[in-house]
Amino acid sequence: MGRGTDSQDNSNIVKRPPLHPILRALLWVLRLVLRVVRDERVIKIVLQIAFLVLVVAGIVTLAQNVSSALAKNNLSPNMAFWVNRAGFNIGGAEAYYSPDDSYARAYMVGLENTLRVVLVGLPLTTIVGVFVGVCLLSTNFLIKNIARIYVEVLRNTPLLVQLFAFYFIGVLALPAIRDAIEFPAGNPLIALSNRGVVFPEILPTPRFLLFGVVAVVGLALGYVVHRELSGITERTGRVTRAVPVSLGVVLAVAALGYLAAAAPPAPSTVVVTRDGVDVEIAVSEAAELNLLTPSQRAEISGAPFIVVGPRRQGLRYVTGSSYSSEYIALLLGLVIYTSAFVAEIVRAGIQAVDKGQVEASRALGLSYSKTLTMIILPQALRVIIPPMGNQYLNLAKNSSLAIAISFSDLFQVSNTIINQSGQTVTVFALVMLTYLVMSLTISYIMNTVNARFQLVSRAPSRRSPLAHLLRLFQRAPARR
Repeated sequence: MGRGTDSQDNSNIVKRPPLHPILRALLWVLRLVLRVVRDERVIKIVLQIAFLVLVVAGIVTLAQNVSSALAKNNLSPNMAFWVNRAGFNIGGAEAYYSPDDSYARAYMVGLENTLRVVLVGLPLTTIVGVFVGVCLLSTNFLIKNIARIYVEVLRNTPLLVQLFAFYFIGVLALPAIRDAIEFPAGNPLIALSNRGVVFPEILPTPRFLLFGVVAVVGLALGYVVHRELSGITERTGRVTRAVPVSLGVVLAVAALGYLAAAAPPAPSTVVVTRDGVDVEIAVSEAAELNLLTPSQRAEISGAPFIVVGPRRQGLRYVTGSSYSSEYIALLLGLVIYTSAFVAEIVRAGIQAVDKGQVEASRALGLSYSKTLTMIILPQALRVIIPPMGNQYLNLAKNSSLAIAISFSDLFQVSNTIINQSGQTVTVFALVMLTYLVMSLTISYIMNTVNARFQLVSRAPSRRSPLAHLLRLFQRAPARR
């Protein structure tokens, strides 16, 4: 009975016809779409793509409107004007720039002036900021409070006000150039006046190549010696004085290179111009009559290089490396202002180190300087470096305030180019791109340094959003 009933029931089951291939494909696509829509990560990716499309559409629309408005005034953006004659002077660049140069050359001179401020300001800011930050933690009452006043006053005063103070109260208050402060007197190496400061100039001679090659070999040898001695200290704990020994090796090799380059005899005569005629006279006589130019002194010198100090002629210095009063004021303002923030970062980084580390170093008999350089700072750098990069970026971007004290930096030169050429959009776009590249370069360097000092940890690998999206398109396993 039971078997007959089962066979009868099975015969009554209606078999469904197979689905059409197109319908099956549509159902598969529908299931895939449902899986994609339900995935949170895919939704985020789609929304980001949609937002990016809207932003690009907005930028394109704005660019078209601006381009049409400028075209009505015959000011369509173009790049052809860069080869035109600039027609304006740039203070402090008379030796390598003239008004007959192109706008492109003027822009590059402004960029060079900005880089001179940034590249010199960053290391100076680091040195001053670290010094003041360490002073903030000093046990001496006077040093600690002087550093605290320094930080609080500078951090809570606008940078523009400080720039005006350094320029009008500090630099311009120096004596006029006829009464310039020269040190040492008679044969000065440094000259200070309200026109700026003049440092000695180092000129290489034809013998510098040999000295330079030997000096590079000395640096490489000093690095090898420092690395080996440091390795001995790490393995055995024995004090090897790696820094003094490696520095001594570098200086000894450089001295040998100097002596080797200066060994050949120097020429005894030189050709000079007297009364419009070229004559050959003795070197000693030409030096007494002050007929030698710095380049001629370098040519006949028996040393690898010569040092040319400031020499005044009338109301200007004809030799030496001159830095304008605007440059000095801008550099001092940026360095001192930014160093106050760096000092607070250094103080916080040092205090982030566990006090037990300091107590352990004192128990081992280490001095305060060794405790600071060998224990505290290496651990504090992991906390100091990330915010320090932000301050470096601030210094680079704040250099555009140079226009307030008439220093010919990138922004001021670009502003002059805009006023003369009328190419506002083109020049401003290039200025923004230049500052962006500068900032990204500083960020990349600081991120690289930060990665070098961070602790290495084994974090679980995460699948990228693209790999996750591709995984959704794979066929799901068949159900059993």
